[in-house]
Amino acid sequence: MATDSINDAFPFPQIFTFINVIIVCGLKKIYEWDGSSLTLKYTALVAGGTWSAVDFYDYVYMSNGTIAVVRDAQSKVYSLSSALPSATAMCDYNGQVMIGAPDMSDLGA
Repeated sequence: MATDSINDAFPFPQIFTFINVIIVCGLKKIYEWDGSSLTLKYTALVAGGTWSAVDFYDYVYMSNGTIAVVRDAQSKVYSLSSALPSATAMCDYNGQVMIGAPDMSDLGA
């Protein structure tokens, strides 16, 4: 996988290998790997820290500590979520999302 289009400093790019999708994140940009190339899916207006994410097959909830972004399970479109909190850590605990540092922005990468 060539990630040379992501020029952000360490610790980017971040790669998330999920059940139905592989997501590659830069500081502000979210890409999907289709097996041969990266496709830009979302660009955040503000930078945060490192990305954390959980997946439920085609649905993905992710955050960089400043914003929360979701991938719709049906349309596969990424969008900013105003309903879900931002977080700096996430895990799936038996189908329940556990998050760390909810709505605590400016913690950095």
